[in-house]
Amino acid sequence: MMSFLYATSATYRWVVRRSKSSPLFFAGVAAICLASAFAAAKGVQSWTNPSDDSERGKKKERELLAGRRTDALILASANKQRVEDMLREIKEGRDINDRYQAALRGQTLVRPQNPSATTAPSIQSSANVNASDTSAA
Repeated sequence: MMSFLYATSATYRWVVRRSKSSPLFFAGVAAICLASAFAAAKGVQSWTNPSDDSERGKKKERELLAGRRTDALILASANKQRVEDMLREIKEGRDINDRYQAALRGQTLVRPQNPSATTAPSIQSSANVNASDTSAA
């Protein structure tokens, strides 16, 4: 690409010659290239991911919140409570290794000494639920 530019563009040849002879000019060209790349990246980022302050971002957030289902709200609330419990235990210096091992087994450990601990059951796979439905019938 650069050899093509050097062969076809007199301006590019001038910039190359000037950059060779003047380190200050080279630094200026490098700064302009970096600034233009940063501006382009910032523009694309703000266009694709609007900030929370922009009207477009607030509108999208309202649309997403309006489409939530009740089961998703309940699950989000239970997960939030579990994370709060875990962080509280870490902050208090308790050993959470048993909670970690229970999570690896797909279980939810509820501590009776923690009155704010959630009692939400762990999510079962559909295969386990179907197997228990057929055995009861």
